[in-house]
Amino acid sequence: MKPEIIVLGHSGFIGKALCDQLNIADIAFQGISSSDIDLRKSESITALNQRFTKNTVLIFSAAIIRQKGDNLETLQDNIKMAINVAKSLENHPIDKCIYLSTADVYGHPDSLLISENTPINPLTNYASAKWLSESLMESVCLKTHTPSLTLRYSGIFGPGQRQPRYGPNSFIDSVIKKENVNLWGDGEELRDMVYVKDLAKIIVQLSQNNIQGILNIATGKSTTFQQTAEMICQLMPYQCKIIHRERNGPKFDQVFDISKLKQSLPNLCFTPLNQAFREMLYIN
Repeated sequence: MKPEIIVLGHSGFIGKALCDQLNIADIAFQGISSSDIDLRKSESITALNQRFTKNTVLIFSAAIIRQKGDNLETLQDNIKMAINVAKSLENHPIDKCIYLSTADVYGHPDSLLISENTPINPLTNYASAKWLSESLMESVCLKTHTPSLTLRYSGIFGPGQRQPRYGPNSFIDSVIKKENVNLWGDGEELRDMVYVKDLAKIIVQLSQNNIQGILNIATGKSTTFQQTAEMICQLMPYQCKIIHRERNGPKFDQVFDISKLKQSLPNLCFTPLNQAFREMLYIN
């Protein structure tokens, strides 16, 4: 019997891209958003119980994003969501659970090269909630003998991000409005930026195989914010201005070792940044 994919959070930034790729791959799925089931409420346990079967592959993408407030209230809401999903899984084991976490759980590691073995050091409420939720999902899956996979992704950008984070989305938003592109400090921080369409394709592939454990989702190639802003400005038919403003936070770099991801998906490939930016500018 074919697995039955359920996407929790299918109307979000990543969830929408994921559903698009599932449709392209002609894979049937069931999307659940907060308007269908509010995972923060205890009633969601009963509602999930009615959806989960032994053939379910659960992709847990639902979360209160940090742009809505990186505070204790959103931390509590994200933990409630994970607890309620875990309670349902405890009584209704499924075929596989994929939890979408974040590379933010590593904080600002001392070692430049980040791998799945890098020590956990969440520095924000959002990252703390993701780390605790990871642990909850892994624990209940271990208890119920359910295969589980945790994905820690970095620097996701792409069309459909409602509240653009600092980086490609906010830079593109600025140039479309013919505003200055603002960089904090010298803009030389290294970041590994993953196109949301590529992330979605990877999740679809992983939903169809037996990979378990923890995987970092990154390209393995880091780019500075300055280089990113320049690439975007060069694509515009008019002159864009890049402004450097005083930094209000610590400077740190992110470079990822993706050997484990490559081993899991030998045919892995990513969209070049320039091509992704062109697609976004056309979409916008």
